[in-house]
Amino acid sequence: MAVSVSKTFTAEVLFASELNTNFTDITGGGIAIISPWTGNCDADGFNLTDMGNIIYREEAKGTTTANQGALYCNVGAISSLTELFFGGESDRATIPLTLQGGRQTQPIVHLTNKSGGSLAAGDLVIQDTGNDSAVTTTTAEGSTAQAFVCLETISNNAAGYFLAGPGIVTMTAADAITRGNSLRTSGTAKRATDSSTFTTGDFGVALEAASGAAETFSAFFRGTDLGGADPVLLATDAPSTPAVDTLYADTIVKGWCVKGGDTSPSISDDVNVSSITDTGVGQYTFVWARAMSSANYSGGGVSTGNPAGDDNTWTDGLNSGTNPGRTTGSWIAYTFVTGIGADDCDMIIMAVGDN
Repeated sequence: MAVSVSKTFTAEVLFASELNTNFTDITGGGIAIISPWTGNCDADGFNLTDMGNIIYREEAKGTTTANQGALYCNVGAISSLTELFFGGESDRATIPLTLQGGRQTQPIVHLTNKSGGSLAAGDLVIQDTGNDSAVTTTTAEGSTAQAFVCLETISNNAAGYFLAGPGIVTMTAADAITRGNSLRTSGTAKRATDSSTFTTGDFGVALEAASGAAETFSAFFRGTDLGGADPVLLATDAPSTPAVDTLYADTIVKGWCVKGGDTSPSISDDVNVSSITDTGVGQYTFVWARAMSSANYSGGGVSTGNPAGDDNTWTDGLNSGTNPGRTTGSWIAYTFVTGIGADDCDMIIMAVGDN
């Protein structure tokens, strides 16, 4: 509380004991002179420096200490990180701020260590699906589980702070790391390994090289496995005049295939084609690996050669007699050579739509 007036003088004589009392209040209780403030504090453009924690609490925000609203500015608690938290003590979230030097605060989460041992800053962990809001370690290289990086020393069964990404963080290597390579979990618990190519399970990129095991390095930690992310769901069909640079549900390529071989057809490359069967001269059935939702899809293709070396013309089997060339599960395509008729040819097909 602020220093109170101990005596209001009028015409009395000021005795030494009274002076001593008031000066002792000033010299011995300096913080009480300014706390609490009774108005706004104007620093007139100057900085407040060498500060510890700034803690603001509004009791009305919650009924318990753990749930009360709080704003924390913690400088130096973690040597490599400046933190700004908003929320309750047990459920903090960061506010994105650009700090001095252009460095931005990181998305930090408060989780429980269930790894069975202590964690240190820079340790790589994954979500522990057996416990709520918890992490554990893994020795599976390229794990697709949600990854986090530990930001402080955390004992087993204790809660602490982890980087959830995206952000820049210091990690620990399982082996030599090449700057610019993709990062993933390794066969060594708590350590990251790298690869020159991205694959499912990768969670970031090395910003610095590491010469070997246990060496620390700087990394951009994404924290979310993009390779294992859910596909984008498109639910809108194209209007009669489609918008520019817009993808619609009925304009997606749902399957394509490069077929090789004549009487023994083979798949050279494909999307969503499981097999090809030669069902007659110049007639092939392409079986979709994942069936279409309806037979209302469109497609086309081109034949790429025939034994006689003549020019080829490709046609869709849908119009060939009574044979249903296009179904939800397969597509029968036909090839023929002008002046010759039906002929076995290599071909490329593509299907679009599938409403």
